[in-house]
Amino acid sequence: MMRRAVVLVLAAALLLVLPAASAPNVATLAVASSSATSVSYAVTFTAHSGQYSLWVANLCLDAAGVTVTAAYLPIVWKGPAGTAGPFATDGSNPSTGPVVGCRAYVWKFPDAWTPVSNTVEITA
Repeated sequence: MMRRAVVLVLAAALLLVLPAASAPNVATLAVASSSATSVSYAVTFTAHSGQYSLWVANLCLDAAGVTVTAAYLPIVWKGPAGTAGPFATDGSNPSTGPVVGCRAYVWKFPDAWTPVSNTVEITA
């Protein structure tokens, strides 16, 4: 029984020390088109399955780094390539000012917080 407890304690300690595994990149993201108030993204699928569960997140921030807008849209696929958007890139936070930039990435439904692509940053 004591040996089992020691093994469990060691296993728990390793979990605390080892870095968390990140999701593998399964898509590549790039700006397809942009204007003063919106942006659309081009997506290329690089994995073998699961492309229909992929979405694009677009988070726009003010100068203080506060998220002003967050939008999540599915990718419209045409073979291994697709597009998502348009996403609004304007707006403002009443206390800290207008949007100064946006950050976008591909995510796999339902985990909107874990990117599975490169991150694209644009200046508004």
